[in-house]
Amino acid sequence: MLKEIKKHKLMYLVLIVGLALGVVLFLGSWPDRRLQRIISVGIAIFYFLWGVLSHLKDGRVNKKIVFEYLGVGTLSGLLLVLITF
Repeated sequence: MLKEIKKHKLMYLVLIVGLALGVVLFLGSWPDRRLQRIISVGIAIFYFLWGVLSHLKDGRVNKKIVFEYLGVGTLSGLLLVLITF
């Protein structure tokens, strides 16, 4: 795993910054539940796109990888949306 991180430092930096920004925005918009739901969907879409693009860059993208990122992004986004009700 460390070898993979060293090889793709910029991609993982983008992931960490993007997810951290999503968390800050989600927590910072606390009283506004509607905005939190929008941010939750944005975080899920960001994660899905990051995963697909990072694998496209390596030329290792296939249906299984796309569905894996889609599933994890959807489940995490749905969880965040559900906790705002």
